[in-house]
Amino acid sequence: MLSTRPGCCVRLVALPLLQGNRTPPVTDFDAKTGTANALRMAGEGSRWGYDGPVVTRRLRELAVLGGLLSSALYLSTASCSSFSGAPDDGTVDGGTGVSEGGGATDASSSDAPPDGGAVGFPPCLSPSCEDFESATWRLKWALAGDPILDVNNGASTSGTRALDMLVPNTDQKAILVRKAGAATKGLVAVSVNVIVAERGDGELDFINLVESADIGAKGVHIVHDNASNGYAVEYPITGDKKMVVSIAQPFAGFTTVKMEVTIATSSLVVTAGGDVIKGELDPAWKPADLYFALGSAYAKVITKPWHIRFDDAALLASP
Repeated sequence: MLSTRPGCCVRLVALPLLQGNRTPPVTDFDAKTGTANALRMAGEGSRWGYDGPVVTRRLRELAVLGGLLSSALYLSTASCSSFSGAPDDGTVDGGTGVSEGGGATDASSSDAPPDGGAVGFPPCLSPSCEDFESATWRLKWALAGDPILDVNNGASTSGTRALDMLVPNTDQKAILVRKAGAATKGLVAVSVNVIVAERGDGELDFINLVESADIGAKGVHIVHDNASNGYAVEYPITGDKKMVVSIAQPFAGFTTVKMEVTIATSSLVVTAGGDVIKGELDPAWKPADLYFALGSAYAKVITKPWHIRFDDAALLASP
């Protein structure tokens, strides 16, 4: 089965594989490559009451049809710019609470453009940028917290996969975290593309540049603020006080968030789409290292669930 999307002109109609009173199921046809699992189908020909020559002839016809469909699909998707919602058959990372392919649902049900990602975003280049397309992300990132994070197929800005988070209630907290750089040696800067597929309520810290790999660590955060029912940048100022600066960005579509922190000058710059926030950090806050954490670092007073996807998490400056 192939999904369609608004604005695309190709519609596919299911055709019987063989003539006769019975039509065997075709579950292994790949419209993208125009091929089918010939061995499986030929092996099952007798079970469905068809002889080998008929199966062979129909498979040749199917291969020709597949090639035509492949060309048609490529031409149709070239003019579309929505996201991929293909299923994934990954395996659960036992004991960590992060899975590849299971758990959270797609943020979008539409398809991806031919390059597999969203239009208008720069390429994500390894090793400084993580696109979550392969399992190598496990070598760079560590998990802490509840099983609410998932790497799966769906809305993304490069490839077809992204980090997916579902926060069902206030008790669920988890982060995927990696070291961003030695804060005492200069500028530390990170970025990530984020989309809020389902907006909840309450207090939620979901993008973080912080002093340790622990959940709830002190630092700079992109948050949902319960008091204003809006998004904000939160960072430490004098003593135990925090500065909360509202941002207008709704994160309804993929938005690039950049965080730049220079501990030596106690300064920060946060960019979220068109919003730019500059601030002065607590001069007494002098962490040796900074860590980049995605997920639910803090959650409170949540009565409506959150669904957020993250992609192309990059270290822009990592001394």
